[in-house]
Amino acid sequence: MKLLRYLLFFVSTAHFFLSNNIIANKHDAGSVLPLITKTVDGKKVVYAFLGREGYGADKGTYDDFGGAADPGETPLQSAARECSEEMISHKTISMSVQEIEKYIAPQAGNTKYVITQKNVGTKKSNMVTYITYFPEHLIDQCIDRFYTEKKFVKQHKYREKDRLALVEWDLLKKTIAQGKKTVKAIVIDSKQQRQQKKISLRPILCCKLKQFCQNKSCKGSKN
Repeated sequence: MKLLRYLLFFVSTAHFFLSNNIIANKHDAGSVLPLITKTVDGKKVVYAFLGREGYGADKGTYDDFGGAADPGETPLQSAARECSEEMISHKTISMSVQEIEKYIAPQAGNTKYVITQKNVGTKKSNMVTYITYFPEHLIDQCIDRFYTEKKFVKQHKYREKDRLALVEWDLLKKTIAQGKKTVKAIVIDSKQQRQQKKISLRPILCCKLKQFCQNKSCKGSKN
């Protein structure tokens, strides 16, 4: 009996580490999709926080905060580093890469979903995305400081996102589920002015949320 328990423990442990090694070794991109809850007309509304691509083939489209993995990184490390770089987190929300990593880690309780998606986008990336709730005041702080800090890092690698937007989470999921690539959003410009506009979603965002929406029945989802 003891031998059987030992064998079962060994098999389950080996499977756990093997699975995690496969994820860690096979992924080549990581991202964070921040969510916040705001009170609008007395009702709680969940928004997704997006940034506009500032350069490259997808310039002008909106995406979450992420990118390619560095050698030796775990999915969690890649997502945290890329999120930190694109949100300029050490300046805007006073969070280091390590602090973001701890915050988005599933065991911390802030991440609602983790999407593992294979062959995403034109580069066929294996991407891990953390859909994570952030405090409203942190995202507001990021918005307030983002454009000011961009002046100091204008020529730096952090110049990846050039505009910010908030999209109702239910509306974003419904849009993705319907196969559409534009969605109504609150766009915040460099003068801190907020306007209701339709924005174009980055193809890679549509791709990696498509499977999520299929699994979660996004047309009427409240998740």
